Amino acid sequence: MGDADSGIWVFALMSAGAGVVTFWADRHNRASGALSAWLALMGLSAAWGGVTTAIGASQGSLMLSATLESSAILAGIEWGRRVALSAPGRWRKVTRALFLAAQILVLVFWGLRLGYALLFPDLAVSARPGMVPVSGVEFAVLAPLIGSVMVLGAIALVILLSVGIDRIERVRLRAFMIAAPLLLSGLFLQGPALPLLMSLGLLVFFAGSVRFMILQVARGARLRQFVAAEVAGLVQDDTALLEHRDRRQISIVACDLRGFTALAQQRSSDQVMALLERYYAQAGHIAARHGAAVKDHAGDGILMLVGAPVPVPDGAARALRLARALIDELHPQMQADAGGLGLGVGVATGEVSVGAVRGAGRLEYAAVGSAVNLAARLCAAAPGGEAWVDATTIEAAREAAVEARTPLMLKGYAEPVQPYALMPSPRT
Repeated sequence: MGDADSGIWVFALMSAGAGVVTFWADRHNRASGALSAWLALMGLSAAWGGVTTAIGASQGSLMLSATLESSAILAGIEWGRRVALSAPGRWRKVTRALFLAAQILVLVFWGLRLGYALLFPDLAVSARPGMVPVSGVEFAVLAPLIGSVMVLGAIALVILLSVGIDRIERVRLRAFMIAAPLLLSGLFLQGPALPLLMSLGLLVFFAGSVRFMILQVARGARLRQFVAAEVAGLVQDDTALLEHRDRRQISIVACDLRGFTALAQQRSSDQVMALLERYYAQAGHIAARHGAAVKDHAGDGILMLVGAPVPVPDGAARALRLARALIDELHPQMQADAGGLGLGVGVATGEVSVGAVRGAGRLEYAAVGSAVNLAARLCAAAPGGEAWVDATTIEAAREAAVEARTPLMLKGYAEPVQPYALMPSPRT
């Protein structure tokens, strides 16, 4: 076996192994799933090319080669198409259209390769040796087609790198742009240097993929400080899932501090920031324990969602348990830590619209509906150390440990709203 043949097998093993590692490390991410398929199929295609070179080409072997190569290209383009989901506004539509057009051309390319092997078997079998075995005539016919695929893909990738896509995915795209000329050398070159060039390209790209994984882990660690583990996993694995907008019933928990404005005037900005950091962190830990997502931090106010982005079957009951935990744990801590600060909590349940909203070059998960406003209004009205809850939440959670408070005239409501004060957890 010559050096070139050995190099083909080394590249095939590296590529297939990289695909397996990518899938194992990030199997819940749809973009990574397509990427792992591309790497694995590229390795299989190279390995089959080595087999074809060793045993001699036949009509059947060339048809299989065409299928493996086309499948690998399709999977690679699908990775780009899924990355395009994180592009803003019209750029998402433009890049996805470019990738889709490229995939259609690949299917045409595959069909022509199969047709060539069927109609002109003698010419097809006389293919030149190498990583991508095609004859001169075949190359002349199909080169413009595969060239168009590369041009469309390159345009889409340049656009994605120029607009506000997910910054972590950008790392892999940059690595691919550097590695692409080396990985595509099999379409134009042959000889002992070819496997070395393609292996070098694979190493460059895999280095970018490793960096991507490290940043993914760091992102997940930061998210898990403030949101439930399943929500952090959802964001880390597939931001496209967050972009789906729907209307569902969720519970909203809002809390803020009593006396914070006066305290902020008495302390230095560094002291206030340190206090808020402790407050946010503790509230985030409590929210995560109860399966809630911290939606917003606004000064001393925190808004938490129970039932979005991840749906839960008992959202209202969870929200009340969360409200009790905030009063039982965070309220005493704020009183002791900050010289008498109090914590007020508001809880409301209702149908809201949830999903990602783009603006100012960033992606934000939003919840819009009257229940969100009601939770904030109840929070503002509740005295320190109390959680005020609306009737819908009480009914949905079948909660009896409440006391009715005086009906309130709230901004935006034509009729008085009946709040209920949640009784503290029983002491054991």
